[in-house]
Amino acid sequence: MAFIALTIDKCSLTMQKNQLEYQDMVLSEDLNGLTQQMSDITQEHSGDSNYDPDTDLAMRQLEYQQQEYDSEKASIESQLQELNAEIDSYDKAVETNIKQECKFSISTG
Repeated sequence: MAFIALTIDKCSLTMQKNQLEYQDMVLSEDLNGLTQQMSDITQEHSGDSNYDPDTDLAMRQLEYQQQEYDSEKASIESQLQELNAEIDSYDKAVETNIKQECKFSISTG
């Protein structure tokens, strides 16, 4: 019976993991969009020798957003690692529990 409780907890963790993976995917798409915008700005000013991306307000805002996305992405990846480790431990606990219950049933039967 304990393995049922473990399986329910594992399902909850799996749902959290799926949500984080979705957030990670959306974040990656947003990051790709930012990179494209930065590339477009750079190409737009490629022939301008007076252009300085460090003083371009739009470019600086995009760089700031990119840093925020990178930070959030690192946080999500860290959370995913923790959830994966916890899910693995649940898998091992369920496997061990089932083996013990089967062993118990065989030896008492």
